[in-house]
Amino acid sequence: MAGPEKRRAERYEIRVPVHVCASRGGRMEFHIGQIRDISRTGILVHTAVKCELGAELELVFCMTGQAGPQSCILVHASARAVRAEKLEGAKEGATEGATGGATGATRGAAGARELVYGVAVEIDRMEFLRPDVTDLK
Repeated sequence: MAGPEKRRAERYEIRVPVHVCASRGGRMEFHIGQIRDISRTGILVHTAVKCELGAELELVFCMTGQAGPQSCILVHASARAVRAEKLEGAKEGATEGATGGATGATRGAAGARELVYGVAVEIDRMEFLRPDVTDLK
């Protein structure tokens, strides 16, 4: 993403699917995107939907530990959009990953949503939850 860098903390490059909840015109919208990097103060998300600056967002994603999926930590972050830009080189028909959502955004040939916006969010609050794992045998 272009523009001056205003990073206050070291960022770590990761690729993790994320559920994004935003309020638009009094109704809740849910989208799926991909986290591209994360720090203690912010997250960069690629998504098919451009967020308004200052928009309050709820992000939910899973981070796995060294033990694999069984060591999943569910992360819930309350954040606000501080920058949103069209990704350089993004064009119609380009897809990335298996993503989708509840809005009518354009879909690529494989049914994946096009991740054409980079949205930088500033974290207001973050919770880490270990989901209960039930043996279904």
